[in-house]
Amino acid sequence: MNKLNDMLFNAAKLAAQKPNRDEALDWSGPAMARAFEDWLDETTDVTAPAILIDMPLRGLDLRRDSASETTVIWSARSAPTDHAPVQDWQYSARIPTDLSQSDQDLWTKVSQASSLIEVQQALANRQEIAPWIATGHVDQVLAPFLMNTLPETHLTSSLKEIARVLSVDGRFQTVILAADEPLAGASVPFDGMELTSFPQETEIGQILTAAGLHGVRYKPLLDRPYMTISGVELRAFGISAHVGTKGVCLEQGDAAIYLGPWSSVSDDDGHDYPRGVRIAVCAKTAAVLQRAPYAGSFAIVEAYGKPPLEEAAPFDCSRDVIRPAAETKGVMPIGTSAPICIDGDCDC
Repeated sequence: MNKLNDMLFNAAKLAAQKPNRDEALDWSGPAMARAFEDWLDETTDVTAPAILIDMPLRGLDLRRDSASETTVIWSARSAPTDHAPVQDWQYSARIPTDLSQSDQDLWTKVSQASSLIEVQQALANRQEIAPWIATGHVDQVLAPFLMNTLPETHLTSSLKEIARVLSVDGRFQTVILAADEPLAGASVPFDGMELTSFPQETEIGQILTAAGLHGVRYKPLLDRPYMTISGVELRAFGISAHVGTKGVCLEQGDAAIYLGPWSSVSDDDGHDYPRGVRIAVCAKTAAVLQRAPYAGSFAIVEAYGKPPLEEAAPFDCSRDVIRPAAETKGVMPIGTSAPICIDGDCDC
């Protein structure tokens, strides 16, 4: 009877759409569970090398028949008792702050150290000759609720390591319970994990780009907050982010035309692309804009007679300039574009 009363009370609150500030109200627990399973089904790539961090049994089963390399890391979740280990997979119980050294390497170095200083030195001096997971080695890192479970002291270094091991076409994907206002001291159990950190919606993109990721996209998993705690709403988002913007900027005369529908957009490097305007871009950016998640939003105009990369001059990415049609046609030398000036607003 009490359970029925609770259900009726929650239904009434749901209809009102506004809980009291001093209560935690779960509006959509079953819906959240279904949305999380749908996210796993949609995002788990069975064709590419992947790292799975704190994946539930369902996610592990989706990868079980994959012929691609799989690495499983347990940091905030215990290994499912009904999971039969796959022989060819790598397993580790660790916080993903260092994906260079294998567990055996770490244990050997620490066990042979005779002082705390030697322990610290052993952990600092990584063996880059044969890293556990090499730079640019995997195409996908799936880590549901990573930003809700990792301590703040480990989050930045873990995300940087994730960015390091992803390939140029790689992507990091996670689910986050994001807060609309600051929230501290809360704890939310979900799917065998205890979620204790709740970044604000506005902070997620900043945290990921600071770690070297870009092209961050939010996908709401529910059409209303999953839960409110003391008046703070927690919304569930599927988050994807990419790598590939690092490297030398070289001038090959390429121009990027943003196709709309917005009047202009800015990328995570701070470059502005007004709709329909040829913006000069380096060869690296031209390639990035033709890959996910930007593919289809830009047209890349290549210059006639563009120099090979080994002969290309450095490209100045510190300012945005319009690429004149004469440059791409070869009528004027590549790299003589003027600072962008649209409707009298010039960026020098």
